[in-house]
Amino acid sequence: MEHDNHLEIQKTEFKFDEFRRLNLVYPEITGLRRLRKQRFFEVDIQFELDSNNIPQNIRKSEFENKVPRMAFQENKFRKANQTEFINESKKLIESFSKWKHYKKEENYIIKKFFKTIYFAYHNEYYQKGNEFELNPDERPFFKIKAEGLLNCKYGCDGVINVLCIVEKNGELSNIEIIGNSGKISGISAIEDLKSLGNMIPAKKDGKEVRTQVDLLLYR
Repeated sequence: MEHDNHLEIQKTEFKFDEFRRLNLVYPEITGLRRLRKQRFFEVDIQFELDSNNIPQNIRKSEFENKVPRMAFQENKFRKANQTEFINESKKLIESFSKWKHYKKEENYIIKKFFKTIYFAYHNEYYQKGNEFELNPDERPFFKIKAEGLLNCKYGCDGVINVLCIVEKNGELSNIEIIGNSGKISGISAIEDLKSLGNMIPAKKDGKEVRTQVDLLLYR
C-alpha cells in the first residue's frame, strides 16, 4: 500500500487561510536552533475518519511518502520522528474541519487516510532569533485578493514555493525560492508577488512583529 495524500480534499475550494494551514509549510515548533543545519522537515501521518468526519487514531504513518511535495531545488526535507513534530501534526489534522469520510453505495466505510505535514524555517530564524517571531498571535495577510497568483483556479503553467520575511511594516523581504514545478519563471513570479504591495503585518501581544510566511505562487 502506498502513502497517498487525501485526493478528495484537493477538489474542495477553501479559503486561503484554510488551504495554507493544511497544505503549506506551517511551523509551530520553536527551540530548533540546535538544528540549524537542517531547515526542512516532513512528517507522514495516517488516521481514520468516523461517520461524522472527525479524525480518529491519528499517528505516525506506517508507510513513507516518497513523492516530493514539488520539485525542490537543493532543499531536502528530512523525515522527522521527534515527538514534538508528530504531536504538532496531530493537532493540525484535528483542527481541520473539511475532511470527508469514504462511502460505498452511500454507506460509511472505514479507510485509512494519509497526509504529509511539512515544516520549514527561514534562515533568519536561526540567524536573528531575537528579531523573529515564529508563531505570532495574528499572522500576516494581504489586503487584496490575488486569485491569479496565490490561488490557481483556472489552470496554470507552474507553481513556485517561496519562503520570505514579513517585516513589521508588512513589507516582504529576503524572499527565498524553496521549490518549483512546471514552466514558471521565479523572477517574474516574485515581481508579481511584490506588486501586490505590503501585507498586514503579524502581531504578538498587540504589537507588530517580524515573522516568516510560506506562499505558493501560480502562473
